[in-house]
Amino acid sequence: MPLKPIPDLRQAFGGTDTPILGFAAFSGTGKTTLLRRLIPILVGKGLRIGLIKHSHHAFEIDQPGKDSYELRQAGASTVMLSSTNRRAMIRELIPPTEPSLAEELRSFDQTGLDLILVEGFKRERFPKIELHRPALGKPLLYPQDDTIIAIATDDELLPLPPITQLDLNDPDRIANFVLERCGRNRWQAAFDHCNSEPAKLLPLDLVLRKMSEVIQPVEAVEWVNLKQALGRILAEDVRASLDLPPFSNSSMDGYAVRAEDIARFEALKVVGTAWAGKSFGSPIAVGECVRIFTGAAAPVGADAVVMQERVTCHGDTITVRDPIEAGENVRQRGSEIKSGATLLNRGKRVMPADLGLLASQGHADVLVRRKVRVAFLCTGDELRGVGQTLQEGQIYDSNRYVMHALLQQAGVNAIDLGVVADEPASIRSLILEAAAIADAVITSGGVSLGEADFVTRTLAEVGQVHFWKVAIKPGKPFVFGRVGPAYFFGLPGNPVAVMATFYQIVRPALRWMMGAPNPDPIRLQAICGNRLVKARGRLEFQRGFYRTDETGDLRVVGFSGQGSHLLTEMSRANCFIVLPAESEGAEIGDRVEIQPLEFLTH
Repeated sequence: MPLKPIPDLRQAFGGTDTPILGFAAFSGTGKTTLLRRLIPILVGKGLRIGLIKHSHHAFEIDQPGKDSYELRQAGASTVMLSSTNRRAMIRELIPPTEPSLAEELRSFDQTGLDLILVEGFKRERFPKIELHRPALGKPLLYPQDDTIIAIATDDELLPLPPITQLDLNDPDRIANFVLERCGRNRWQAAFDHCNSEPAKLLPLDLVLRKMSEVIQPVEAVEWVNLKQALGRILAEDVRASLDLPPFSNSSMDGYAVRAEDIARFEALKVVGTAWAGKSFGSPIAVGECVRIFTGAAAPVGADAVVMQERVTCHGDTITVRDPIEAGENVRQRGSEIKSGATLLNRGKRVMPADLGLLASQGHADVLVRRKVRVAFLCTGDELRGVGQTLQEGQIYDSNRYVMHALLQQAGVNAIDLGVVADEPASIRSLILEAAAIADAVITSGGVSLGEADFVTRTLAEVGQVHFWKVAIKPGKPFVFGRVGPAYFFGLPGNPVAVMATFYQIVRPALRWMMGAPNPDPIRLQAICGNRLVKARGRLEFQRGFYRTDETGDLRVVGFSGQGSHLLTEMSRANCFIVLPAESEGAEIGDRVEIQPLEFLTH
């Protein structure tokens, strides 16, 4: 049946862009029961769902004894609960006021949502599915309510004006209707467009921006010992628990003195020694000094240290040859950091120096985000595992080892699901299995236009296709989407294209999933040592080798073989030569941008 026109929601509800669909029925029909079954199906299809529920009765979402409940009972009219995982706001309506859907939508955070489901508000004008059980003896809301777009019932209905009728006990069919009406049509249209060869390729910067708007970091956190914290992402700011240095100390071996005594006395009396780890117990008096070693606490009264090379010793006295200023050669307490100041910021990847800094503050453990789980698999009838015997037309699967290494470098938990044949049912099954156990799924192969390239089509069936085809070389047939809660990255089949798309697209996405900022790529200027050939139209990452010449300039040569299947040349390379989309190559002596591979692994 053709779908009915619906009201202009942007005008009705203050400009919302997120599709809204209601479920309207008389009490006892089973709206909540259906939604409990429907929402997991929609989430499994890749939609992020928001829900607004209208109740005609008073309700509580907190319990007596909880701080938030007690504070609201004490008179707070609005209470917000906020934690790492979720946020809730409880607001008393004074005086009691019947809410409207438009008002609720204006205060509803729609960030990242694909669809808002509404239970209730059946008297308002917005698209709804009516739930009807004839056995309850209640009248239909349709056709008096012309915003109803379908009826879900558990029995046959009398002949009605044209409208879609659904089985109330078949949530899968209802979910498909919802996707067709409110969600899937957008992604399916995009997929259909991408299936046509003239489809416009997306530039890399736009791809990264689109992904950054969609990807959310893994929220789960855990405490780890410092020795296990290397490479992990901090889940909270770490503050200094003490001044650093914790006491004023000498920065070298010498004599702790009062700076003003140097000009007043011809010689100073040595009254003792200050060792690192064992302070000199007494203050020094006028005309006295203390032998001191690097790291030892400065004695009370001393405000400078004279390095031993500037001192002449005469028994238990010294003569200082040059004037000295107060504070010289003394590391003052708190000069590096003050207690309570931010030591390390949330989102920072823990590096060796950070471990030393944390240890210097006495931190034995640190709170980090849970490692991102990434399941990966390779597709292709021709692929065989290392150690197997090759038949004619078969090759060893190199991508499996490349991807495992790339994921190890990225600091995630890699789950190797092996190789799957070019068969739609097998690909579908393994992708769904991967999405059920991982935060992200990566495939290689099967994302082009060939008859046996099933990955993108399968993604459109079981999840969402956000975009396909990127204006880079190598790596044009790259697909990004969702399968349930898992992000999906479909990489090309050629090994060099796998590495290029991983470094340029997947690696930044994984950093966002880790909760870490993605720094701008580090690119250097180098003098080109040979002619580079390129066609206009796509940003190109050619493989090359750079070095520093005798004058200190960087020089780079590109390899003659730039095919995306040439893993040998990728193995020889230590950089990408980055040639802009409008470029037609480079001549000897031209300055070009290079991207050292070592900078892409951190």
